[in-house]
This record gives sequence, C-alpha cells and structure tokens, in this order.
Amino acid sequence: MSTPDSVRLWSEVAGARAEAPVRYPDLDPDDGGTVTRNDYAGGGRVWVRLYTVGGGGHAAPSLRERYSELFERYFGHQNHDVEAVEEIWRFFTRVNNDSGPDR
Repeated sequence: MSTPDSVRLWSEVAGARAEAPVRYPDLDPDDGGTVTRNDYAGGGRVWVRLYTVGGGGHAAPSLRERYSELFERYFGHQNHDVEAVEEIWRFFTRVNNDSGPDR
C-alpha cells in the first residue's frame, strides 16, 4: 500500500480530516530538501501525521547526525531541517490510548 493510501485509510478509520500543512524552516539549504508535516485530526486530537521530505533520500532527517558522502551517494541526500527521532518520540509520547495524541 502506498503512503498516500495508508494515510487515507488510517484517517478514515479514525474519522480524522486533513488540516493545513506545516512547512518547517529550511535550516540547511545546502541539503537540497524541505520538510512538510500533514496532520489529520478529529475531536481536537491528531490521529495521523505524515512527514514529507521533499528532495531527501532514504535517510532519517537529523539536525545532529550527518551521514557520509558515500552513504548519500547510494541512498540520496539526508535532510537537516528536523530531528526525526524527536518528532517520532513527541508524537508517540502524547498518545492516549483512548483519545489520540494532542497537538
């Protein structure tokens, strides 16, 4: 299942609707990528969250970690505008089993 199909499925299951996208500041213009976050919310809670890294490769975005040029040659550019681990942790630590994560 594609990413858009997965987002659509889980949003429908949760009864969530798309909100306005959030575009992160391009903190490292030299990395060739940008990050956009799309939230799907219902009842004041975010149920589905999608991060899109435009111009990025197959590497987790990071503000601190820098993959080697050799890695990027094979797997594409790493984005340095957000810390993926912190974004993921923030989402899941706010999850309440009955009500979904808050903003």
